[in-house]
Amino acid sequence: MLAGLMVDKAVYHLPLHRQHQRMLDSGITLSRATLINWIQKGIELLRPIAKAQWQHILQSKYWPWMKCH
Repeated sequence: MLAGLMVDKAVYHLPLHRQHQRMLDSGITLSRATLINWIQKGIELLRPIAKAQWQHILQSKYWPWMKCH
C-alpha cells in the first residue's frame, strides 16, 4: 500500500487528498494525517537507497551528462 501511495503521488501526480477521497469512496477509513505519516516513513526508508545510488554515481568514472571531446 505504501508503494502504491508513493507511486500515485510521484509518478501520477495524484495529491494525497485525492488518494484519501478514493480510499473513502472505497470504504477505507483513514485520516489524511496517517497518509502523510506513511509517506514520510516511506521517504525515510528510501533515503539510504538514494544515498547509496548517489555515492555510486559520484564514484563512477563515466558520467554521460559530462561528455568531453
